[in-house]
Amino acid sequence: MEHLKYAKYLNKHVSDLSGQTFVITGANSGIGFYTSLLLISKNANIVMACRSKVRAEEARLKLLEVNPFGVVDILIYDQASFLSIDQFADELQGKYPKINGFVFNAGIFHPKKDAATTDGFPLTIGTNYLGAFYLFEKLNPYFERNINMHVVSVGSLANIMFHTGKFYKYFTCFKINIFRQYALSKMFLMANFTNFTLKENCSVQYSLMHPGVASTNIVSGPSNSYPDWFARLAKKFMLTFMNHPEKSALGVVLLLTKENAHGNYSRPRGLL
Repeated sequence: MEHLKYAKYLNKHVSDLSGQTFVITGANSGIGFYTSLLLISKNANIVMACRSKVRAEEARLKLLEVNPFGVVDILIYDQASFLSIDQFADELQGKYPKINGFVFNAGIFHPKKDAATTDGFPLTIGTNYLGAFYLFEKLNPYFERNINMHVVSVGSLANIMFHTGKFYKYFTCFKINIFRQYALSKMFLMANFTNFTLKENCSVQYSLMHPGVASTNIVSGPSNSYPDWFARLAKKFMLTFMNHPEKSALGVVLLLTKENAHGNYSRPRGLL
């Protein structure tokens, strides 16, 4: 059973969320999982948007250990497929006419260099930017119907590391350094999302979260191309020196539940 490390802080800053529904993409691991964990501990209803039904079900059972009376649903969502995004968006709006919050969290870090989305784009930028942006465009009218709901986009420290150069080439070229693709995909997504955080008199509360460097499975997940020895070593290093993902998820939950979160950009103190 997962033990909440920051339960005291959470209880001090977040009230009971009974009857409220939150959707989290990439909810079966890392920050997405711990965001779900913190929310369900406050009695929120959770909709997990995940690519793998098996891994999502494993995570769902862990969430229910924290709150056996909680409501946790799973919707299949592959951010590397426009068809899957279409199906997810239709199913979400059909089953859940009213939601209180949505977290854009799903993404990948280091796939094989020649990997592509089902629509033929380089996998990293196609998933982290094009897929997320396409979903946002599909759901924007739905968000606006849910007056005063919260939408949080999880960014990355990596977004500041590179200049864009020739913008168009990142959507067609498979020879670009994988880390550069990751950093720029986050830069593009955060830049687009920032436009919505700056809107005045907005019916939706848009906010951004830079979670710092957390000890997630970002280098050891099933989609990564690192050698096994490196993934194991990196995982141990991150567990020792980086933030626990529950700590990073706290920032997401605070933005989801804060009364006036619109336009906020939450990030950790210090470098990481």
